[in-house]
Amino acid sequence: MNLFLRVVVGTALAVVFAFLLWIGGEAFSLAVMLFILGAQWEFYGLGQAGGARPYRFTGMAAGIILMAYAHYQGMDAGALLVIVASAFVLLGIHPFLAGAEGRNWKDASFSVTGYLYTAVPGALAISLRRGEGLAVAAFPFLVIWAFDIFAYFTGKAVGKRRHRIFPRISPEKSWEGLAGGLVFACGAGTLVNLLLGWPWHKAIAVAGVIALVGHIGDFFESSVKRDVEVKDSSRLLPGHGGILDRIDALLFAIPAYYLILNLWR
Repeated sequence: MNLFLRVVVGTALAVVFAFLLWIGGEAFSLAVMLFILGAQWEFYGLGQAGGARPYRFTGMAAGIILMAYAHYQGMDAGALLVIVASAFVLLGIHPFLAGAEGRNWKDASFSVTGYLYTAVPGALAISLRRGEGLAVAAFPFLVIWAFDIFAYFTGKAVGKRRHRIFPRISPEKSWEGLAGGLVFACGAGTLVNLLLGWPWHKAIAVAGVIALVGHIGDFFESSVKRDVEVKDSSRLLPGHGGILDRIDALLFAIPAYYLILNLWR
């Protein structure tokens, strides 16, 4: 039943998001904002489970401002100013609330981390769709989806013979799953490249790198959940957990992809 729910919910999400990615514009930006705000809410919830009291609404308001800016202006020098200013606001309000509400620096640091971890990748995704077009924007999503799906099923196929990567952090992830996921991630990258027209070695290299970085993002979220002794970021998506559980790899992969695009023209 869990596998069935996982497949049904995952397929429905992928179809809806792919449609929004295809039409772009305000619909895609709004969808990204909603997903990111949901993920940010869940991350702050993990902080609360660990004893922190993040500035949840202030951090989410900063996320909305940054993603709205990215929709209308892209990720230019002004976006960097928004990121820095928002981070300083989240830190700057701390001294005024620390004494009155008994808060500590764990609250401020978790607030800033949650903002940077979720809103910045969301703004980059919006900027990519706005400025680079459908194929370029779709590349990291299709690569990460392919990696996640085939890493999962490869690991399951190997069964008890698999060799776990970091069993203390995420006992289900194996080297065999990683290898299977990488193969299909690079395959997805080559398919998207039929529209991009990059050199083939570039498409394969970029797909491989962002798949690996995304896997690190998966481990990052797993380590946070392990630290606060929580299994899923929420129960919003049957068979998957929360929004953060579903997009944790993308939150690392999209900034890496954006950086590679700007360094390797």
